[in-house]
Amino acid sequence: MAITESARPTHNHPVALARGFLTGGVSGASLAALVVGAVVERVPLFVGGLVLPAVYGLLLHLAGIPRRAREAAVAPVMALAMIEDLKAIGGETGATYRSASS
Repeated sequence: MAITESARPTHNHPVALARGFLTGGVSGASLAALVVGAVVERVPLFVGGLVLPAVYGLLLHLAGIPRRAREAAVAPVMALAMIEDLKAIGGETGATYRSASS
């Protein structure tokens, strides 16, 4: 069986790092606003703690629309291979398989 290497994922962009820090900041700030708003009885602070993650989620959704549109524009590809038969060849759980033709 030939093993081919595919392209490595490119998730280590500065934008992804900034998005991760921003997500952590929004999560922490909204939780802190909820708690502090409830403790000091400030309704606008409490409501801000509820609204902040909703607005951030909406912004993330809107920012992802171009990527989702690009992915939807790619035509689906049908695989031309089919597994005909599998047989368990060892182990107590039967987790190791080999093709019946080999």
